[in-house]
Amino acid sequence: MKMALKFIVIIILTMSAEMLYIRTIEHEEVSSVHAEEKTEVREEIEKIKYYDIPLETELQDYIRKECDEMNVEMELVLAIMKVESDFNSEVISDTNDYGLMQINIVNHESLQKKLSIYDFLDPYDSARAGIYMLSGLDWCENDVQRLMCYNMGVSGAKRAWSKGIHETEYTKRVLEAKNEMKDKAYEVMMMEN
Repeated sequence: MKMALKFIVIIILTMSAEMLYIRTIEHEEVSSVHAEEKTEVREEIEKIKYYDIPLETELQDYIRKECDEMNVEMELVLAIMKVESDFNSEVISDTNDYGLMQINIVNHESLQKKLSIYDFLDPYDSARAGIYMLSGLDWCENDVQRLMCYNMGVSGAKRAWSKGIHETEYTKRVLEAKNEMKDKAYEVMMMEN
């Protein structure tokens, strides 16, 4: 009888061990599947940077897209908007500069032909025009040169450089605004479609 009882205990222990082994394998497979699902979910979440400035997030999205396409730094564009118009798209200066980016009237005709922009007071059109103009200054060695060209025109900037002028009050204000822009940044987690 003792022998039969030992035999039954061995069978029960063996079966329990096998069931425990099977459950462990199943748990590892399920855990692996859940880990893969979590990885997929993480891949669908995108961080988008916005700035605490008086521009709607839709306009900031548009500016980001244009900057990415034209290889222009978004914070530089926003800093120019701050200095040029204080983010007011309806500003027309005494020197006939229009909109957020203060596009001078002498540039309107060529930008209309190249970009089909006709309303330089429209914030989207003004942003696109200014970003396009900045993208054409990619030959500049740094932001200061780029800003001088944007503000004075290329020939005006070259004249200043030939006189030993390599920065202006304008470039200082824009670069200061650019540094301040970094403090105004925040991120939003978005699910990608």
